[in-house]
Amino acid sequence: MKYKILLFAFGALAAACNPVRESETASTDREDRPEQRVQPPVEQVATDRAYTLDSELVNLTKGKFNTSGVRRDSTNEYGAGDCFGKVTYYSQESMGFGIDSMSCGEYGYTYTHYLLDSKKAIQAVYLKKSESLLQPDGNWKYALTERIFDFRNSQATIMERVDTLNDYNKDVIAKDFEVKKLNDRQSALKKWATDFKELWEMEESY
Repeated sequence: MKYKILLFAFGALAAACNPVRESETASTDREDRPEQRVQPPVEQVATDRAYTLDSELVNLTKGKFNTSGVRRDSTNEYGAGDCFGKVTYYSQESMGFGIDSMSCGEYGYTYTHYLLDSKKAIQAVYLKKSESLLQPDGNWKYALTERIFDFRNSQATIMERVDTLNDYNKDVIAKDFEVKKLNDRQSALKKWATDFKELWEMEESY
């Protein structure tokens, strides 16, 4: 009798350590099971990890759509002095895309790409900017900055990477984006919406 009890206890312990998969259990006892609460994952600090861009943001940085059916709606050219720019708006059924390019020669440039929805509400903005820096020895360096403002989720984010380069023609930053929460979402959206609107109001002046 004692031997049978030991066998039974050993079998119960083995069953507890190796539970049967849910698909193999009877469905009749599900109502009797205690509710299982899955703990949410611990949130990682955004700046401690590399950020992998999704395809939509990758295309935003490249200034292109990832689908067909794109049409060019309008273009405006503007500028004065050493700086001149051109903005073009493309659209398709589900989204719009604005590409603004402003160059000031070797003084620097600013490229801004806008991702909009079908109602022309801004979803994301990509900014790439180069500025020339005169060094004490008379040589030049170039500060290159890339930023992505992502408004597609309720928690907006800003991604940024910065580098200082010796070559004006080199425009690649060999660093990962640092990701931060963008707390004042509405103010940032309003700022970019105003900037995009004003691009169409500027004129060329020689």
